Formats: sequence, C-alpha cells, structure tokens
Amino acid sequence: VLVTRMAEVPAQAKLAELCEYPMIQLPEGNHLGDLIRQHQGEHGLRPKELLVVNNSHTMISMVKAGLGLAALPSW
Repeated sequence: VLVTRMAEVPAQAKLAELCEYPMIQLPEGNHLGDLIRQHQGEHGLRPKELLVVNNSHTMISMVKAGLGLAALPSW
C-alpha cells in the first residue's frame, strides 16, 4: 500500500510519476526496505529524493507530517 498525506500527490498515478515526490524508505538490510528497492530496480524507478529511516514508526510519523510517501504492508 502506498501512503501519503501530501496534498499535491494525485490519488491515481503511475509509479514513475510518484518518483517526483520524496520517498520514505527503510534501510538496506531491512526486509521491507530491500523488497521496495528490488521492485524499484526491476522497474527502473529512482525516487528524486529518498529519506531513509530506521523503523516503520518513524516512517509513518513522517508520512503523517506530510514529508513524503511510503510503501507499507496492508496490516
């Protein structure tokens, strides 16, 4: 699930279009972070701005603050 509170991000967009916005990700070595990076690499996606955080709680807080978008599991 891709989540954001950034008003300028369209509700429906292609993944390549979303690379124009800050992406909040978990670090290398984190299973979810590695899966996201693998998917990005397979599709040639490179976020313009990448914010790396140590845990999902920080990631969610940054999304809530409108600092970027993130891919999270649909718990």
